[in-house]
Amino acid sequence: MVWDWITSAGLVPTEERIAELLGWAWVWVWAPHYRRTAIRLVAAGQAPTHEAVQAATRQMIAANKQAAEQHHAQAAAFVAECGPDAAAWVQGYCATRGHGPLWSELGRALELKRPHVEATIQALHREGWITTGPEARSMRPGPRAQLTPAPETEIGAERSTATRATHRSSTT
Repeated sequence: MVWDWITSAGLVPTEERIAELLGWAWVWVWAPHYRRTAIRLVAAGQAPTHEAVQAATRQMIAANKQAAEQHHAQAAAFVAECGPDAAAWVQGYCATRGHGPLWSELGRALELKRPHVEATIQALHREGWITTGPEARSMRPGPRAQLTPAPETEIGAERSTATRATHRSSTT
């Protein structure tokens, strides 16, 4: 309706033009989710009344919330399976390098797709398999991990001992 009128008048249907025609320019500045919803409604040939935009926005928020809950449930199920392996991998990483891995490195080790890394790491942390701090490379095995000391070699003995001492002090 509005979309058709704009295009039939030979105008470009921009966000600003739609807002001007609808008379609610404030929405474009203060509520970007309303803006996106109004544009979707107009593109679908529906009148973007205030009530229609609010209803569509509520549906979008509910769908996003449901998707996030499902994503977190999948991460929790995955963590139940891979928690011990993740903690062991983090321990080995720390023992060989003297610092913790980045989240992306653990994600690659667990063969996670990029969008799943954050939720999985948060679930590993929440379940106690790993600990993380505010600084980069602070990831360590968590209190739930049943770890054995990393094997020491003559070359890596000092580094492994220092890493374990750092781990003990960071988890207490």
